[in-house]
Amino acid sequence: MPSLDSLKPFVDEIIFTFDVDANRPDRSACFHLDYCNGIYREKDFTKLLRDSIEYFALTHDEFEDFRAKGDLVTARRWAWSRISTARKDKKGDYGELLLFLLLCFKMPRHVPRFVTKVRLRSSRGEQIKGFDCAHVTLENNQLCLWLGEAKFHQSMSTGISSAMQSLKEHSKADYLTNELRILGANCEANHGINERISSELDAALNKGRSLDRINFKVPILLTYDSACVASNTSVCAHFRNQLKTEIQGHLQNIESKNWDLPSNFSLLFCLVPLHTVAKIKTDLEKIEEAML
Repeated sequence: MPSLDSLKPFVDEIIFTFDVDANRPDRSACFHLDYCNGIYREKDFTKLLRDSIEYFALTHDEFEDFRAKGDLVTARRWAWSRISTARKDKKGDYGELLLFLLLCFKMPRHVPRFVTKVRLRSSRGEQIKGFDCAHVTLENNQLCLWLGEAKFHQSMSTGISSAMQSLKEHSKADYLTNELRILGANCEANHGINERISSELDAALNKGRSLDRINFKVPILLTYDSACVASNTSVCAHFRNQLKTEIQGHLQNIESKNWDLPSNFSLLFCLVPLHTVAKIKTDLEKIEEAML
């Protein structure tokens, strides 16, 4: 089995970064696909998500065990068995998978080995709540915990409302403490996180450090059915100008909201315009059914 890095050439050819506001890279990021013969490359995008499943859903030890055996088929089936059986409009796993890829390959400052909730699922019928993934970094010599939210919706307004509701609940002190016990303890500190960060994480999780002394960064994935994507057939100047206007409108809407979060929380909005989110989910469900 190849390493996670083997996905990078495919990610780079299918998902592209779109700079809307280069002055605020820590607050928002936008990504889009390419066209082929006038059709937005959602079919290739779906294949990329399919081929990423074992990196997303297996723990480090599980992955290395399958890798040592060279058993890609069983690894992929085992990974798909972790995906929820919830209806596609209620299932968050596909959005979490996309957020995983973006954090790994489109935000290169971050170490691409962090826990995803799907790795902790003990039953496919179980709907895992709370943050979707966790990672830890040092920023300005201070511990920063990354707690991701993925909203794989057709409507931007629905995604924003859902994200606001999730963060309102998940940022409360009692909820956050319990969440860190689940996610933080599984940050895979022995796999890609250096000794200093591991020590800081241990102090935060096990030595009674106040939550007020931890910085939290929350990347929020927001997909939506885009009018710009639907009305174009290539990534041309018109596409770029139209997409910029569309994204700026969404960002203004996002920033106009009262997110009402503690001062040690910062948000990073990751916007992904698509043609038909429902079609992508349907195709992924068909792949999932074929693998099980």
